[in-house]
Amino acid sequence: MSNKIKISKMNFDETISSSLELAQKIEKKRFEPNGVIGIAIGGILPAHIISNYFRCPLILIRVARPITTVKKYFSLNKLPIPAKRFLRNMEMNLGLYRRMEARKITEICGKLSKRRYIVVDDSLDTGKTVHAVLKFLENEKRIKRKDVLIAVLTQMYDDANPQADCLIHNNVNFSFPWSRDSNEYNKFLNFCRDIPISDSIYL
Repeated sequence: MSNKIKISKMNFDETISSSLELAQKIEKKRFEPNGVIGIAIGGILPAHIISNYFRCPLILIRVARPITTVKKYFSLNKLPIPAKRFLRNMEMNLGLYRRMEARKITEICGKLSKRRYIVVDDSLDTGKTVHAVLKFLENEKRIKRKDVLIAVLTQMYDDANPQADCLIHNNVNFSFPWSRDSNEYNKFLNFCRDIPISDSIYL
């Protein structure tokens, strides 16, 4: 870990504004996408905003980390909000997720073809989740790295690999509306239900 991380919150309206700002930064790079890939769950909202901005299809990919599976197995998601916040802070402070190598693509919503894509997530920490998506695109669809632009609302660590091509914040770990302990979680769910996607992609 090469840099100090600030902890902050981003509410629903701020997330919408930041996603639009991210789309505008992408436009300045003159990258012309054929589609936008959102990494669920955190990439759903910003990817939807960006796909509308560029008027191109939205594809969602769910990538699971081992610790997410462990949480579900032990029903940790059913813990009281204060307990979940404590565990999340402990996970962050100990850097547990940075040590976990495997990332598994568990669901794809939308049609992929050999084209140019913007890959969107809320945050990029180690880069392993995005790396799994890039590897999948190259192995399954023959889409090269040069045809993919990585866009995130925040890149947490300077040593992330791969790095974001476009970002709004650096060295900040945000609590977003899609966190289950967020007061705006239901607002996020209602937002998702207006998108023609499978419910399982965000549950």
